[in-house]
Amino acid sequence: MKISIAMTTYNGGKYLREQLDSLWKQTLPADEIIICDDGSDDETRQILKEFSKLQSEQVEIKIVENEENLGWKLNFRKAMQMCTGDYIFLSDQDDIWELSKIQEMTSVMQKNKDILLLASNYSLMIEDNSENKKLPSEVRSNTGKVKKINKFRYYGNVLRPGCTFCFRKEMLEMIRRNDNRDYGHDCILWHIALAKDSLWIYEKVLLRQRLHAEHSSRPTEEIGISRRMGEISRKITMCEYTNQVYNSEKGKNLVMADKMRTYYSKRYSLLKERKVPAAFFYNIANANKAPSVRAVMGDFYVLLKSKA
Repeated sequence: MKISIAMTTYNGGKYLREQLDSLWKQTLPADEIIICDDGSDDETRQILKEFSKLQSEQVEIKIVENEENLGWKLNFRKAMQMCTGDYIFLSDQDDIWELSKIQEMTSVMQKNKDILLLASNYSLMIEDNSENKKLPSEVRSNTGKVKKINKFRYYGNVLRPGCTFCFRKEMLEMIRRNDNRDYGHDCILWHIALAKDSLWIYEKVLLRQRLHAEHSSRPTEEIGISRRMGEISRKITMCEYTNQVYNSEKGKNLVMADKMRTYYSKRYSLLKERKVPAAFFYNIANANKAPSVRAVMGDFYVLLKSKA
């Protein structure tokens, strides 16, 4: 069994040492650690050079300094594509892993060969003046249970960040053949595993995600029909992408993706045509395909708001 960690960095010197320390002190060490730096001009590259000196016969450390800034999507893909392990973990530059993370997650996957992608639970560390975000209780639970994700209810909704993922190398090979750079690596991994009915959650907090002033975020956008339609449109294209992947892989027909594309397309149409009663009854009738009560009522809410 070979274990890889794919990590990317960009001007992360403030918190980087703490994260590297948590990777290095794992109770089950990784066999290789791949780190791609995207043109940092702070102390990040110096910290990485110091870290690379820890390389041994047991742990190979590869530091790649990009000649030009690739952006987070391409940089993470580059780091992932360099991995050669049977199990691949993804790491951000500013989080902290629990020291048993690799050991626990690989153990779960070895016992269940049906798992292509396993995501752990996580907690938050709030720094500086960053948003005081609270996680749902199910994301913070520590029951130790291994739970399969419901295909319909969570299609189009990535419930864990990529930094909680461990996946088998087969998934990496599929992405290499069928990449779509419109989507982040975590979104693609999540939906391929979901479509393959091989996506599981390990209800154990194995990572502390740091939120701070430098943490990438989008400006808050007012909730409205245009934003809602944009979100649904992205889910429709993700359904189409997933079908494309499995057709090229000569897999079985993805009935689930087809049904979800029909579901999202109908919601999009009802919003576009401003059909308030029809949107309400359609979402109620298809509540089993929505991730939450809030999601069921969301279309109805924005339509009512537009009429006010």
